[in-house]
Formats: sequence, C-alpha cells, structure tokens
Amino acid sequence: MICDECIFIDLLLFKSTIFRDTAKIIVVLCICGLRSALYGQSQRICYIPDSRSTYQDHGYTLDGRYMRSSATSKMLNRKNFGPNGVVPHRFEIKSLDTPRISRNTIAEKGCSIVFLGRFYDPKNTNVLNSSEIEAIRSWSLEDPSHLVIVAEHHSKFWGYEYVNDSSRLNYPTPSGAQSEIFNGPFGSIGTFEQGGAGYGYLIPNAGKPLAVNSTGSPTIFLDLYSNDIILADIDLLTSLGGISPGKHTKNSSDILFCNFWAYISHLSKNRGLGDSPKIDLYQPDTKKKNQIKLSISFDQSSSSLLPSEITRLDSLMRIISRRRVPVVVHGYSDVIGDSRSNLTLSKRRARSVRKYLISNGIKRRRITLRFFGSLNPVYRGSNSEERVKNRRVEILVDLK
Repeated sequence: MICDECIFIDLLLFKSTIFRDTAKIIVVLCICGLRSALYGQSQRICYIPDSRSTYQDHGYTLDGRYMRSSATSKMLNRKNFGPNGVVPHRFEIKSLDTPRISRNTIAEKGCSIVFLGRFYDPKNTNVLNSSEIEAIRSWSLEDPSHLVIVAEHHSKFWGYEYVNDSSRLNYPTPSGAQSEIFNGPFGSIGTFEQGGAGYGYLIPNAGKPLAVNSTGSPTIFLDLYSNDIILADIDLLTSLGGISPGKHTKNSSDILFCNFWAYISHLSKNRGLGDSPKIDLYQPDTKKKNQIKLSISFDQSSSSLLPSEITRLDSLMRIISRRRVPVVVHGYSDVIGDSRSNLTLSKRRARSVRKYLISNGIKRRRITLRFFGSLNPVYRGSNSEERVKNRRVEILVDLK
C-alpha cells in the first residue's frame, strides 16, 4: 500500500525534474540566441565584377580567375568565417554590377566593406571612371563602419603614390606585427613575398604603415583619414601571391590571407560600434611622428578648391575639429610665369584653404598662413603631368 505522502513527494520530484530540464533548455536557447546575435550577422563585402575589365591581364577581383576558386572560396568557408568558424563572423559577397557606381548604388547593395580590386589597362586609363572611385571613397568617409580595400594605382585617390620596385620580400612593422594580419587567429607570419611579375611600394599621404619591403618602403597602410586599407600589391590576396586552390588553408600565404580578412572583419565591426582604432601617425617628409601633412592640389593658374580636394579637406576636418591645435598653411605654385605672379597665386591658394577651414569651424587665430611662390618644388623636372605636384597648399598639424 502506497501512502498519500509518498505520492505527493513523487509528484514534487517529477515536477522539479521538469522545471530543471526546462530551465536548462531555456539557458541553452538563450546562449545560442546570444551567440547568433553577436556573431551570426554577416558582413557584406561588395566588389567590382571582373566583367568591367578591358585588358588581357585581368582577374584581380573576387569573381576573377586569380581569386574566385582560391581566395573567395576561403572567405565563404564557414569553418573559416562563420558562427562556429575560426572567426565568428560570416561574409556575404555581392557584386557592384551597376553600369556606374555611386554612393547610392553602394548603399542599395547593403555593403559594409568594398573590395576595389585591381583594374588596369595601359590603353584605357578610365576602366573605372574617376568619379566612381571618388564615390567609393566618399561612401567610406560618411560612416565609421564603412571600409574600403584599395590596391596599387587606385591608391592615388586616397593621396598615395604607387611606385614599381624590385623588392619582393616584405616584413611587418612593429604596429603590423601586433595586428591580426601577422599575428592572428589562423597563425603567425614573420615575412611574406609580393606575388606576380610586378612589385611595388607606396609613397604615403599620412597613415599607419603595417608592412615594409626590404628597403624599408611601406607596402601596406591603414589610412589615417578614412581608416581604409591601402595595398602596394594586390597579389597578397590572389593565387599569384601563393593563395592555394580550394576553401582550406594549406600554406603561409593562406594564413596571411585569412588573417588579413580577420583583421578587416574586426576593424569594420569595431568601427561600427564607435571603437575606431588608435592611429600612430606616420609622416616621412617631416620625420615627426605626431604631425599630419596634407597636400592639396590646384589646377594651373587657379586658386579654386577642386571637389576631390574638398573631400580630402573634409577628412582632415574630422581629425582636427575636436583638437585645439595650431594649423599651418603653406601656399605654393609651379615655375611657370614670373616670380611676382607666382607669389601672389600661392598666397591666393593658401587663403582659399584658410577660408574653407574657417567656414568649417576652425578659429582664424589657430591658422598660420605662409606663401612661397615657386620655391621648394616637389618636382624639379620638365614633365607637365608631374609639375602639377608643385601647384599645392600644404597643411601641417601637430597633434599634441
């Protein structure tokens, strides 16, 4: 005979077991939901399709022959990049297949990262229209979470100059060695080689060098103004640079490639949360670590600000508007014309820049104006295309 008290105790134990198991299920679901919320959302990488290429040497984009079955496959491998992957962020790949790229078309595609790739044709310098590349850069500047990966000749729109060179071996800088690119979730890399038939380095505008070649010239930059990534060699990310076929990491080039995208993912995510990376300024012209030097170009005999240069000035404003630091403005001209006219022109150019800075909130008393005519040329030759570098205003800002 079973007593009523025993039956009651059994019911309590049965109910407590149900509650305990239910609680476990709820906890598991919450953890899974939290992990999905944190990591399950994808980052959309937009790229310019290879169909835009007009030259026989093409394929340096995510659907191109040098990336599609090697690099892109690794990016889409969920064991590399996914909720349960080495990097818990998933990538989506989307083509910017519109006839003309603009800030609106990039926004409509829902891009968080734009991979510019490499589009080059010696007979057609406008494979990508300059207004399209400027639109990509403007899109990057309008939101902290937007990020662009730029390579080789396209870097000129970010204020860099690409130079061909014979140095193939590259090393991380001290800052680069601490980044995920060279010490990341897929492993550590001490050196790497540029791939393909051509090698190069970058003459910087201002930024944080992450790698240099054997002569000490920078080859990878984190740009100061936009926080975009600037590469001297696109083949760091292609099969010509050693990326193996398939979706798995098999060699040091694969490790570097996957680490690079882990760094990109982290950089884009953190910028979106308002956690911009700290920049160690790099300025080889002045040898001052904490000085920004921005050079603004002008048309011949003109002191009017060009739209592309206004964009660069706006980028500078984002940095200096919150700091009460002095700003020095130096005006210059090229050697064409008499010295008196050139001195007057350099003064007008410097005043144009000062006027723009004042109109955007910089106090006049913070600005020191100087003008030098055709003195101190950047380029001393007779090439008319190179002489444009002398028609400039240099802005110097010491970040104290």
